[in-house]
Amino acid sequence: MNKIDLSRFSLEGRTAIITGGSGGIGRACASAFAKAGANVVIASLPPDSIPPVVQEVEALGVEGLGLATDVSNAEQVKSMADQTLSKFGRVDVLVNVAGGSYSRNPYVPSFKRAPLLDLAPEDFMRVYEINTKSAFLCAKAVVPAMKAYGKGSIINIGSISGRGTKKERADMAAYGSAKAAVMNLTLHMAHQ
Repeated sequence: MNKIDLSRFSLEGRTAIITGGSGGIGRACASAFAKAGANVVIASLPPDSIPPVVQEVEALGVEGLGLATDVSNAEQVKSMADQTLSKFGRVDVLVNVAGGSYSRNPYVPSFKRAPLLDLAPEDFMRVYEINTKSAFLCAKAVVPAMKAYGKGSIINIGSISGRGTKKERADMAAYGSAKAAVMNLTLHMAHQ
């Protein structure tokens, strides 16, 4: 079978931040960006999940940087952006993968999945912090550097849950509405 020429998709010399970069989708994104030649920043939790991914991307011939980051915390997100700029001097791509419908991660406070009327307000808001607020904070932290450089790309990972609902998935109302908000946030980001 013939190989596809991907040279026109080269990201050599560019820098990509992958939030949630040590998890399933994030780890796959980190690998893909590294294969395309980008230096990769893994901003994720828990801290011990990050070094193996940094080693994987560096084995592909690019530089990696691992940063333990709670992307729902503005100070940690600012630090993530500052450390990235300090090491690489630029941010070309931000991929907001971090999120979830509930947490199995001991570094992220867990929240309950339940139908809306059974959901505590703090659980509802935590889902928004992890899925929606995080995308806003990360974009806000890197866009000034992208503008200064004259270009940049932001990729926000959504979910089919943000496109509708099913009666048997009533426990996903907070997650679905948070991912719908991410989709709308993405449209607003594109216009600005």
